[in-house]
Amino acid sequence: MREAKRQLEAERAADPQPVPRARAPRLMEAKRRLEEELSVEQRANAAYEAWRARGISADGAHRMATGRARPYRPPPTPVGRVNATDPDSRMVQSRRGFVQGYTAQAVATADQIVIGADVITGGNERNTLEPLIDSARAELERAGVGSPVEVALADAGFWNTEQIERLSARGIRPLVKPQTEPSATYIKGRRPPNPPTFPPRLRRRLGRALKRRTADGKNTKEIHDPQTRDSALAALCGW
Repeated sequence: MREAKRQLEAERAADPQPVPRARAPRLMEAKRRLEEELSVEQRANAAYEAWRARGISADGAHRMATGRARPYRPPPTPVGRVNATDPDSRMVQSRRGFVQGYTAQAVATADQIVIGADVITGGNERNTLEPLIDSARAELERAGVGSPVEVALADAGFWNTEQIERLSARGIRPLVKPQTEPSATYIKGRRPPNPPTFPPRLRRRLGRALKRRTADGKNTKEIHDPQTRDSALAALCGW
């Protein structure tokens, strides 16, 4: 469904239309956009449910459990919002909270010279890494700069596995911080990367057991720090 919405935004960006000056035409345009987005959502959901009913997993195997997940039902009428003054704008997060606007992007060299810029709707930048690099390379070629782009540095919001693999195949080294993955379930016999937090009652019981395991009372001062204590308790539990 996200891919269908992304394609809709790409189609709108490829064929921009002027915003009417009168209020009545702007309201009609906002209504048309809401209905178009709902239609895309309904078609994408129908295609997904049909694929899920066939029971084919991502690797092509027929082992999906079709009856466990509750199917999503799109609303009968549009429930989104459209800004009547600027229908292309979206609610985006800024340093001062959420504002109605766009997300501006810039490509700069190691010397902080801007060689590319773009403005996108919304705040999802994960599909824009490769297009930004391509536009920057084209700008360098128009300026007569023959040196190729060798390294691309971007923050975690640009992480896209497919685009990173394509850039690497083209000889460009992308340096992008991976997106934060959900914490994995603790496996018995392995210690988690970060010490877990314990409920107060369990912490007190484990704390007493930890004190009994110390050689003398002098080492008990080392577990007064919460982070150190939780690390020691995790080691006591065998994590």
